[in-house]
Amino acid sequence: MAAFDQDLVQAHRRAEAADGWPLLRSCPNTSAVHLLRYLDSLTEAENAALLDQWEANDALPKVDFATIDEAAAALERFPALVSYRNAITQPGRSIMTLPIKTVAGSLADMGGSLQDWARRFDLGPEGIRLHPPLVRDLTDLVPVPPRVLRKVLEEAAKLGFDARAQKVDAEESWYISRINGWDVALDVVFVSSKGWRRTHQLDYGLWVKSPAGNRVRLNGYESLWRIPSTWNFITVENVDRSASHLMRLVRLMLNLVRDEDISGISPDLASLQ
Repeated sequence: MAAFDQDLVQAHRRAEAADGWPLLRSCPNTSAVHLLRYLDSLTEAENAALLDQWEANDALPKVDFATIDEAAAALERFPALVSYRNAITQPGRSIMTLPIKTVAGSLADMGGSLQDWARRFDLGPEGIRLHPPLVRDLTDLVPVPPRVLRKVLEEAAKLGFDARAQKVDAEESWYISRINGWDVALDVVFVSSKGWRRTHQLDYGLWVKSPAGNRVRLNGYESLWRIPSTWNFITVENVDRSASHLMRLVRLMLNLVRDEDISGISPDLASLQ
């Protein structure tokens, strides 16, 4: 969560919780879906305890613990955070907690039957429950082709904040603009079809340079919730909504940063001189 203003983030978390986590719900990110299944299970009192303990933990001085046991002992003061951490680190057992590329391949092998898929992996009804903001029905479970994803994202960045695309290499592009006096580069890594990350579709972050000249790279929005900013459930049907949502997150992330919070952080970012 480096560089985000702590007070602004805490206020945002509380607003999101009060509204039912709308921004997380629209992220085509299986880690977000998995997290939401946990958050939706909390009572009002449990939710309040989580937010209170999160703020109390954030307010503590940062300490480098000598051992894992020391770190675990310190966290025991915050049982709601311990439960949260355990929930997000446990593997999900649901069609919506697997990358869309994996789901589409498995369904194709089984003739497109969700019931057969559930029986193969020993899942009950919850395991095949879809996530309406991303998937309406079985016909939506088609991953967007990489070429289409790049095109839609470039158009959305142009429409959303008049950004120009700059290709860094075969897998990475920046979408550069100026928003409210801040120089901004949305940094998107489109994952290739090779290697262990082949089921990902994109990872993102945000380079910013403030009017005062301070610069920093912000991790993606999901880092506010301590989960990866990896989008891996972008479909042919939801790609336009997903691209628009990413532009919405860019503006939100800027609103969670104050110039004084990033003073002295100056990575080399020649393209935002």
